[in-house]
Amino acid sequence: MLFVVTTFISRRDKNQYDVFKSIQKTGDRQKFFKRWAIESFIIYGLLSMIILSIIGQIYSLKVMPDFLVDFSKSVKSIGEMNESDFISGFFKGIMISIVPVLLFGGTIGAFLKEYKDYKDRKSKNNIESEEINFRNLDALIPKNYKERIWGAILSINAGFSEEIFFRVLAPILIYSVTSSVLIAIIGSTIWFGLVHYYQGMAGVFVTFFVGLLMFIVYMITENIWITMLVHAVLDLNGLVFSPWLKAIFANRENSA
Repeated sequence: MLFVVTTFISRRDKNQYDVFKSIQKTGDRQKFFKRWAIESFIIYGLLSMIILSIIGQIYSLKVMPDFLVDFSKSVKSIGEMNESDFISGFFKGIMISIVPVLLFGGTIGAFLKEYKDYKDRKSKNNIESEEINFRNLDALIPKNYKERIWGAILSINAGFSEEIFFRVLAPILIYSVTSSVLIAIIGSTIWFGLVHYYQGMAGVFVTFFVGLLMFIVYMITENIWITMLVHAVLDLNGLVFSPWLKAIFANRENSA
């Protein structure tokens, strides 16, 4: 039932996004942002908590479900098989560094990229560099500070609501039917990709791999709240911080 509902919503989101791309007025754009934020919170956040309470799994917001804990331990044990082995050390290094890199690396990288592009444009007489946007998100980029506030709200809400739904509730439900941890993880990640259909098929594939990355974070930390934070930071970086930096450097060019 949840899959049918979210499939219907994703198809409707695609139609709404097609309309949204033609809208230029900030006030009208903010109405869409507000609607999407509220609907996403209700459907993926609030509804997930209600269902988790009904099925007696609300504790999963505090403690990772047992079947995921067992899977996480089995994966981590791969890196503990041989303390002196290079692969073991590399594996442990990834587990230690992945969260800090995702939290701070993207932000630092965005600044360096925009600064480099700014310098390149100055040295090339302001020739604009072409960027390929595989996820069809150009229209969603905030155009001013009012829209950036809504962009931040959407990003934080996505980190909270989507992680509860796709990293906690969906795996629990799929596992209860299949008794397979792998099917629960892969199935919920495919589901996560499909609800982003409004971004096009390329966006679905990119979102699928982002979902796998979030599962890796969840497996390593065994903490859904840290995973929410990482998700929110990634979205804030892509939707708010990077475009804001681009606007700042563009204003500097115009002033010069």
